[in-house]
Amino acid sequence: MAGSIKRIAEELYVPIDGVVSWRFEERLGSQVWIRSDEYPDFQIGIFHIRLQDSTLSEGRVVKAGQLLGTHFAYLFYWGSKTSSDIAVTVETPRGRKLVSCFDIMTDALFQRYQSRGLINREDVIISKQTRDAHPLTCSGETFISGMDVLEEWVILN
Repeated sequence: MAGSIKRIAEELYVPIDGVVSWRFEERLGSQVWIRSDEYPDFQIGIFHIRLQDSTLSEGRVVKAGQLLGTHFAYLFYWGSKTSSDIAVTVETPRGRKLVSCFDIMTDALFQRYQSRGLINREDVIISKQTRDAHPLTCSGETFISGMDVLEEWVILN
């Protein structure tokens, strides 16, 4: 059986030049937040990472394209699964705001998603109006209701 289990190692790379502003361990690996050098009001958070460098810490300078680690991977009796998420925040005069990574990615990067079957950026963004109509309820860092109401996955070719 062990010979038939495929090791999942989907690599995650640093998306921007910046500085690690926050790093902590979570249930499924590490969470790392990076403040952009070019746009310091923006931070990108990457969740559920098996870090390449376990000494990565706050204040460390990182460069776009640098290997960060791999998706957190786990095995079920029906197969294996990886998990990773990305969040983008921007500091505004009214405070911190979450935005979609698809709102800030370059057209060249988005073309790579289009080549795999995604047509529009809006197809992968849950709008404020839609989320307000289908709210999530949380207890601390855990969602307790509202999950699985909206489609949250897009299958790429």
